Amino acid sequence: MRKIVILLLLLVVFFFLGNHIVSLTNPDEVFYVQTAKEMAERGTWSTPYLFGQPQFEKPILTYDFLRLSALVGGFTPFSMRFFPALFGALGVLAIYVLGILGFPDRRKAWLGALVLMSSFFYLGMGRVVFSDMIFSAFITLALVVFYWGYVTQQHRRWAFVLFYVFCALAVLTKGPIGFLIPFTAIILFLAIKGQLDVIMRPSFWVGLFLFLLLAIPWYGAMVKMYGNGFIDEFFVNDHIRRIFEAEHASNDKWYFYPLAIILGMFPWVIFVVTAFVMYGRNIILRNISSTRLFLLIWVATVLLTFQFAHSKLVSYILPLFPALALMVGDFLDEELTRNARTIRLHLLFSCLASMFIPVVLLVFAFKYPMYLPSKAESIGVLLFSFVMMGGMVVLVFRRKFLGCVYVLAFQTLFVFMCIFVSAHRLEDYVASKNSASFLKTQPEVQGKILCSKMFLRGIRFYTNKDVALISIGRAPLFSPHPVPVLDDDAKVIDFLKTHPVTYCVLDSAAREDIQRISGLMGRREELLRVMGNQYIVRITLVNS
Repeated sequence: MRKIVILLLLLVVFFFLGNHIVSLTNPDEVFYVQTAKEMAERGTWSTPYLFGQPQFEKPILTYDFLRLSALVGGFTPFSMRFFPALFGALGVLAIYVLGILGFPDRRKAWLGALVLMSSFFYLGMGRVVFSDMIFSAFITLALVVFYWGYVTQQHRRWAFVLFYVFCALAVLTKGPIGFLIPFTAIILFLAIKGQLDVIMRPSFWVGLFLFLLLAIPWYGAMVKMYGNGFIDEFFVNDHIRRIFEAEHASNDKWYFYPLAIILGMFPWVIFVVTAFVMYGRNIILRNISSTRLFLLIWVATVLLTFQFAHSKLVSYILPLFPALALMVGDFLDEELTRNARTIRLHLLFSCLASMFIPVVLLVFAFKYPMYLPSKAESIGVLLFSFVMMGGMVVLVFRRKFLGCVYVLAFQTLFVFMCIFVSAHRLEDYVASKNSASFLKTQPEVQGKILCSKMFLRGIRFYTNKDVALISIGRAPLFSPHPVPVLDDDAKVIDFLKTHPVTYCVLDSAAREDIQRISGLMGRREELLRVMGNQYIVRITLVNS
């Protein structure tokens, strides 16, 4: 109980502390929140809306969670980030339970939970409004309850039913992949173990019926209400098209996900590599336990599911991080117990690697002071980091390895605290709240506000005014939005002709396009304010 209380307190600190400091960010947080906001305005819990029209990029469940948060705390940063943080914490608790179920040594469970909550990417995803953390938690819960039923036969009936319940919730969060991933993982596991007869139990088929009862009705209702509009957007554009076409072409590399896994597990980078080596050796020696095999299949299933699709984002593979963290916890416990030399080398390497962030912070503070804390603050961060690293080195050489592991775990939280300290400088580079507030002070903001792609959703959310997109010579939105899209000079000219006064929130490239086109039209282009990377511009007739 003492460890559980400590774990709960740590989860509050890691996932909830400071979530109110930074405004809802461009372009994705405001996408989810604006959708929930428009749903609330229309009084619907079933159809997502964006820019006044139904939109089907994601299923309904994330938006409903945001609406529930808004009923209590409004559409504020902390309230909107509550459910992603909560599900991030639930994922950690689930891995703690899986560690207890799968390993005789409870320290493995504790270390696995500690590694997961302090992994940079997992913690970051638990602090932003995306559907991915909620989806990942449902995948994690589904696989954990399956394994619970697998190792404790007396609970198998309820475990298999719960497995399908969590699969259904995952499908309502992100689509059919929410069933494909966990079901494929358990089938592969049971096939390798030669125990496929497990799925012939009556409770397994009862669970499947419950899955259909929970997951299918929303999809059926959307097809009935919106027909091909829903099918084309949700299934064709947002699922099938992503397999064959890259939304972000620079990510479409074979090494993108392996590299993302290693870097996303900071500060446990070296431990991830050696944990895979340990598990690989066990496979070669045919001495791998059921739990370790289950974790490997979990990781491989998620990775291979997304590896061959051309659209790649790190957030897609978030569901493998919980299993990977428990693998690292397993490796850590093994080395802490029996191999002082190995764990010493790993911890010293991690100490050295941890210095990379404050050193980069210091370099950037001098070279790009507009983005990061002041030089004095950066030097303070660097000195504090040196003190912390020095303490880790002392702990290593005094053979206090577990204490060093704890200090290392807090490195990620320390990075996030540094971000919060510099939030007042970062605000205008990540959010459009201040730009929207400035626009509200200006006269004649009556028509559509012309925006670059990055700021489109944020300006709509914070001003509640209609917007238009300027995107000349650049890739369009992957999923079409019901807004005017001005992707060539002629369309911009036609738009400006219908607006005697046009306000714009632009990036530097779009501002150059507007300056050029305004000159051609004989319009006056005024730069009203620069907020971070956002240029607030007013375009008027010359004689106005």
